[in-house]
Amino acid sequence: MLSDDHLCTLPVNSVERNVALQALGAGDYRSTIFARPHTFIDRMEDGLLQREDGQDASPTDVCLFQSGGGGSGSVRVSYQWAVPVKGEVAGRSPLEGKRYTVNTLPAEAGGIESKFSFSCVMPGKNRALSKQVQLIAWATFTGEPRGGVRRSRDVQHLELTYLMARKAVDVLGCENAPLQGDPVVVSAAAP
Repeated sequence: MLSDDHLCTLPVNSVERNVALQALGAGDYRSTIFARPHTFIDRMEDGLLQREDGQDASPTDVCLFQSGGGGSGSVRVSYQWAVPVKGEVAGRSPLEGKRYTVNTLPAEAGGIESKFSFSCVMPGKNRALSKQVQLIAWATFTGEPRGGVRRSRDVQHLELTYLMARKAVDVLGCENAPLQGDPVVVSAAAP
């Protein structure tokens, strides 16, 4: 049984907590949980059923992390189903997005967004529908300090997006175990 805060937990001394705090430009954070595991499953199942052929489902917001102590940074984590595009990230691209791979999965990061998509074969009655689409993991970063090298920031954003998506995979019970190992982010070759 997964805890109610499983999707939005940032364990102490974890990579995801460290990356989130760096993105927030803060030593502490507060979190808002928009979807607990049972609610997340229901929303993602509804997204599968309501998705029209050729149309991406609406994103489901799951977590919002905000700077503690009056800072202005935030990180929003969300997921959606989208029509697959061979070799590319499904769904719309972030503004100023650059292409990467995360553990060989197509990914994009730029501006304030990072995302990657992958196959998540859900168990039971949703198996057939889930095989037809890709699950997109999104993270949106606002109010973040802009210093440093863009590629380093993109890599950190994609690492956090991947680590948070592993929690969604746990909750959805993806039978194909799509996210294995720690995230390895590599710049993708230009098309």
